[in-house]
Amino acid sequence: MPIKMIKGSLEYCMGNKLFFLLLLLLFLILEISTDIYAKLIITPFILLFIISGYGLQVIHDVINGGVRLPRILPKKMISYGIKGFIVFFFYIFIQMFVMMLITNYLHFPEFDLEDIFLEFGRTVHLFYSHDILSFVIFIVSGFLIVYLTTFFMELALAKLADGGSLKDAFNFRLIKHAIDIIGWGNYIRDYSAILFSIIVLSFFNLMLSPYAHINVIAGTITDFLIFIIEYRGMGLIYDEYLRKKAKTENSL
Repeated sequence: MPIKMIKGSLEYCMGNKLFFLLLLLLFLILEISTDIYAKLIITPFILLFIISGYGLQVIHDVINGGVRLPRILPKKMISYGIKGFIVFFFYIFIQMFVMMLITNYLHFPEFDLEDIFLEFGRTVHLFYSHDILSFVIFIVSGFLIVYLTTFFMELALAKLADGGSLKDAFNFRLIKHAIDIIGWGNYIRDYSAILFSIIVLSFFNLMLSPYAHINVIAGTITDFLIFIIEYRGMGLIYDEYLRKKAKTENSL
């Protein structure tokens, strides 16, 4: 399933090679800018705004049968970007707040889950400086927090891309109803496939990290592919919801 998703996302990107290269260049500029201005708090927020805006365009495109990267539509991207940023911030705040409670309770330092692999030396230090039970609780609870919050955030963003309001994006009754129609087992399977595909490509990035001259280009390509896998995957899942919903309504 992950291989199929990675392959499908790559074909989606290559549907318009010139635009794919232009977007890669944009992502490269954004990543370099983020590294240069990493100390400015506003930089990651601007990056998140741009990414969420175009990401929702991708979802909208896939829902409407798109088979290649959509054009950047500034007006739509700004509108999507504002709404998407608010939804992102809400769910990320939940993640950060709950993780803060856990790390304080276990007397762990602030630690992003992705750094478990990216900063392996620090991870080993955490393992040896805390009892095994606390370490396991930290890893498992952190994974569950990220999994569950993103689990609902995916459909919230898809609703926005389908013309929904911010109110709909925070309406958990509507989100649960959408998952009911898709089928919880189907949704967990497809959502997990997206996450696993992202993990596979993230490990590829990690393997290239010692080779800085290669990692800049390869890292940008894999980061963009991860981005497309996530948002295209959301679009495919939401499209399944719309088709099943229409079939249910027609049968009544």
